[in-house]
Amino acid sequence: MELQDEISQHFRYFRDDRKEQRKFEQSLAGLTPDQENFRPSPDRWTIAENAEHVTIVNGGSSG
Repeated sequence: MELQDEISQHFRYFRDDRKEQRKFEQSLAGLTPDQENFRPSPDRWTIAENAEHVTIVNGGSSG
């Protein structure tokens, strides 16, 4: 693979990742605090905990 093609491919991956991150953030934007903090059972994470986990794993910062 040519260097320029490789750079272009990495840029597309980055752009697609940013697009998915924005979609993820938008999907959470309308939640109420009760929805964010609802725990379906004691051994399950809340939506807020899941969102924080996804953000950290994907290299972002929470909050």
